[in-house]
Amino acid sequence: EFTHQYEVGADINFWSDRVESQVTYFNSRTDNQTITTALSNSTGFNSLLTNIGETSSKGVELTAHVTAVKTQNLTVRVGGNYTYTKNMVNSISDLLPLLSLQTSGNAVSAAVAGQSFPVIMGLDYQRDPDGRVIINRTTGLPSATTANVILGNATPKDRIGTDAMVQYKNIRFSILFEYRGV
Repeated sequence: EFTHQYEVGADINFWSDRVESQVTYFNSRTDNQTITTALSNSTGFNSLLTNIGETSSKGVELTAHVTAVKTQNLTVRVGGNYTYTKNMVNSISDLLPLLSLQTSGNAVSAAVAGQSFPVIMGLDYQRDPDGRVIINRTTGLPSATTANVILGNATPKDRIGTDAMVQYKNIRFSILFEYRGV
């Protein structure tokens, strides 16, 4: 397994560090990842450890904090951050376009070549050309697809957070809110 990566960043502070900010860009690529694949029991083994595929991850991180109040006994600091991350499965193998990571019923967490990593797969509703769900005339229930389809990404691309800290002498109160989105 080989990983090639680089990261570039800058810290920008003003007014005796009352305003602090950081910007970081990162990019990594991993070739020949070590993975375990299932084998047929007829081989005498149940899994194979092999090196295949290529994944990539790139993104940006932004952080800013302001110390609004700073006295001998009281400090008030507020800030926030934003992170964008794009994880991709560039390839797995010509013989293995999909690698199942976890299965539960019809739901599958998988690595799929050309898709974000990891994706959630499962049965979906059948739809007409206009995107409307097809209803079974006999049961009155939505008709399901016969094969699993990609339903979404298991990891968020965007993360936004806000935080605040109030310190009076040796007593500190902190709070953090975070949003993780598609």
